[in-house]
Amino acid sequence: MLDVGCGNGEFMEFARQAGWLVQGVDIDVAAVTIAKAKGLDVIAGGIEQFAGQTACFDRITLSHVVEHVFDPMGLLRDCFRLLKPGGVLWVDTPNMGSAGLRVFGEYWRGLEPPRHLMLFSRASLIDSLIKIGFGEIVDRFSTLATTAVWRESREIMSRASVKRNWRQALPGRFLADVDGIFAPTEREFVTLTCRKPG
Repeated sequence: MLDVGCGNGEFMEFARQAGWLVQGVDIDVAAVTIAKAKGLDVIAGGIEQFAGQTACFDRITLSHVVEHVFDPMGLLRDCFRLLKPGGVLWVDTPNMGSAGLRVFGEYWRGLEPPRHLMLFSRASLIDSLIKIGFGEIVDRFSTLATTAVWRESREIMSRASVKRNWRQALPGRFLADVDGIFAPTEREFVTLTCRKPG
């Protein structure tokens, strides 16, 4: 398994305990140092560290990475190239079609300028994955994401001294949670698995 944007290796530790042979890359040198201190196989840099290689991994994870890169399509194509036939990509990123963006507008936690360079909707990410060649695309969902995004968006509003309305409080978050169960396009994050044909 390859964890792209592995940070301090917390997920890598979990994967290793589950029996995976796991590698990671991250551009944050301090985080890489921490991960290496845990005995993890981590390289400072991005997925370009695997340039020229193909079909190396059974799984690749992109947890809140694709929105930070200048060429997200290039990153997704690199993941496709590095996966073995039948390999699975897991990707999680803020959703431009989310209820939270509609409710909080410029105060939505998922925007994060200037750190987030490009955001996807569920439809645009699925379309991109299909164009690259991925199939068997499956939604993954957690209501915990709604709770966290709502809380952090309210904090952003408070720091900006903006008054909140009822939709930005607990009732609105509850409605967004219910919406997310039945409407994947409304979720705070687009969380998908997809498979390289093989």
